[in-house]
Amino acid sequence: MKSMIEAGRIAAEWQQQPFGKRVFEARRDAGLTPTAAEIVSALEHPNPRVRCDCLAMLDHLADESSVVAMIAATSDPVPRVRRMAVHALGCQRCKPSALSSDLNAIFVPIAEGDPAWRVRREAVISIVQQPADECSGAVLARLADHDPHALVRQQAAWALRIQTGRGSSYGHRTARRG
Repeated sequence: MKSMIEAGRIAAEWQQQPFGKRVFEARRDAGLTPTAAEIVSALEHPNPRVRCDCLAMLDHLADESSVVAMIAATSDPVPRVRRMAVHALGCQRCKPSALSSDLNAIFVPIAEGDPAWRVRREAVISIVQQPADECSGAVLARLADHDPHALVRQQAAWALRIQTGRGSSYGHRTARRG
């Protein structure tokens, strides 16, 4: 309990810092930020804002030791916490080193079934950052055609084009040039 409260305090303090992503990452690279291990216990904090702030930090600090806790956060009862958990797991470009886990087994069911469209859309974005496979391609095609929300359909169509090499990315993968 004490470590959860301390981790929540650390996450809240860092979220109030008046600097952007590049400065945060420069501080991380210089060893001036908390480690993932120091803040991961805040994922069990009773306040969803603290859990969300913790995941926002883990987006830049996560390592293999924090993957299991972030996966558990994808089942949080609060949609914005689930969305941030999916983002923190899926976004590889912000991390000091890419997570080695293949996370499509986590992202695909979320993209197909989360009740919140923003969480489903984030899962689609995360799927395209993983190695492409037949299952993910089939899911993206289904979502592009049948998801109940237009923005999820649009994101899935974009992701499918990226996976098949017919589209351009906004930094997650390099576009194929002809």
